[in-house]
Amino acid sequence: MTDQEKRDKIRKWFNRNEKQLRINVWKICGKQDHVVEKWGNDLLPYFVEGFLKRPIDDQWAIFSGGKFENYVTRGMAIALKSSTSTFYHQYRKKAMAFRELHHEYDYGLYHENEEEKKEANRELVQEVLGELNFYDRYLLSKYYIEEMSLKEICEVVGINQSTISKDIRSALKNMRKILLEKNIEL
Repeated sequence: MTDQEKRDKIRKWFNRNEKQLRINVWKICGKQDHVVEKWGNDLLPYFVEGFLKRPIDDQWAIFSGGKFENYVTRGMAIALKSSTSTFYHQYRKKAMAFRELHHEYDYGLYHENEEEKKEANRELVQEVLGELNFYDRYLLSKYYIEEMSLKEICEVVGINQSTISKDIRSALKNMRKILLEKNIEL
């Protein structure tokens, strides 16, 4: 079979199966019309163009290997969903970067009672800190409340950094234990 006959056969297959491939694109896009409108309409032509740019021997090997529809569908899915594909960089990446928050829409990001909740949590943390032993209370206060670095704490207490880090993790475990005993969720 000549190279031109191979090309013709592959192109005819794409023409005969275009309707099924469009259905597959719809499935790849999660059966969501807005996703199909945004990217799905470009996905099939993008994939076909990329496939037909390959050397004809590579195209024929893939085509004649069987399950060509599965290969095409999987390739389109990877192109759409992979953040390393050229399709992602040409079509989706810019859309991800330019998304805006609408000032009138409530995204559930902030509510007036959030500050009250934070204040109540601070009081609970202070109460639980009071129940810890002196060393645990000291480490957690210095590290989380006063935001001292491990290095600064080490200089003050004269203990090496890895031990301080281990002791802070241990103090957090003790604090979680007290929170669980009191059925408190932060």
